[in-house]
Amino acid sequence: MNRPRGKRLTLLIASVALAVLLGAAFASKDLILTTWYSHRLRSEDVEEQRAAIISLGQMRTKRSARILAAYLGDADSPIPRVAGYALTNMGEVAMEPLSEAFQTADDFAGRPKQLWASEYTPVGEMLPALLEIQRKEPRVSSLLENIGSRFTEREDDADLGNFKNLVWMAGVQPIEGKPCLIFLFTPTEFAGSQQTILITDAGGRVIAWKEVGGEPTFVSCELDTIDGELFLIVTCHEGPSVGRYPYRLTLRGIEEPR
Repeated sequence: MNRPRGKRLTLLIASVALAVLLGAAFASKDLILTTWYSHRLRSEDVEEQRAAIISLGQMRTKRSARILAAYLGDADSPIPRVAGYALTNMGEVAMEPLSEAFQTADDFAGRPKQLWASEYTPVGEMLPALLEIQRKEPRVSSLLENIGSRFTEREDDADLGNFKNLVWMAGVQPIEGKPCLIFLFTPTEFAGSQQTILITDAGGRVIAWKEVGGEPTFVSCELDTIDGELFLIVTCHEGPSVGRYPYRLTLRGIEEPR
């Protein structure tokens, strides 16, 4: 009478063992493929790099996203926009790995940084991808409509004339006790006349943004603390003179002092 039960138990154990082996084989396959594509990213052949990026993006794992985020933040990567497309197409699974890479990017070391429109920075490559992954949030969607998104066009489209340019950014700054990052975008001739201030948390999640200024041409930015509150001072040309515009930075929004 015990023999059938013993057979069922043996079959159950065998089934569990098979499932474990299959799971291990699948995990090993994932690791092997990720390692192989990562190796191909170091090829001197740009098309081979492109193929590796696409393959890593199609895997849709945090491990492959971390590799792509590191590639995107590498100043020597010849086709960072392709990695940006791959990460945005991965969606939310790429948010954490990309956010981690964003927090450790070298751009944030030291003082606030003034940028040229054409200057490569790891943060300048990572930030658009982070914003695109957050697009479903209404305030992020409206921000992307304001500054433009490079990922609404084809990955090989080099015409960036419709985008506002990232021209200034600060390192981590405490706003009401929360570590934050601050950015300023200025328009091209096709993207309106106002600048855009953006506040994110340290990982690149949007906290607040605001269109500021107008026709005056942007010159520079600086931070100042007044009565314990953080201000961004935007300097603009107004014909032959220069104007300074202070904006109070809060977690509730960006305010123009009355």
